[in-house]
Amino acid sequence: MKKFVLVNIPSFEDAYHNLIDFVSVTLPIGITTIAAVLEKLNYEVEIIDGDAEGLSLEEAVSRTVEKAPDFVGSTTMTATMEIA
Repeated sequence: MKKFVLVNIPSFEDAYHNLIDFVSVTLPIGITTIAAVLEKLNYEVEIIDGDAEGLSLEEAVSRTVEKAPDFVGSTTMTATMEIA
């Protein structure tokens, strides 16, 4: 069975800078929708949500590699394209 890991790249500090106290963690709807479709097709899927889990970029990458997936997908925002 093919294994997918979908990653919400941790971006709070880089995207919001001094506004960080005024934002909240939002559900990464794009990758959760993709995960639902893949699960329905009987693929193994895991989501790593860097923002919700408070991960650094290095921690998110390390956890992704640790899972040894066949495929990796990610989501990002315009403000964090360079990180992605």
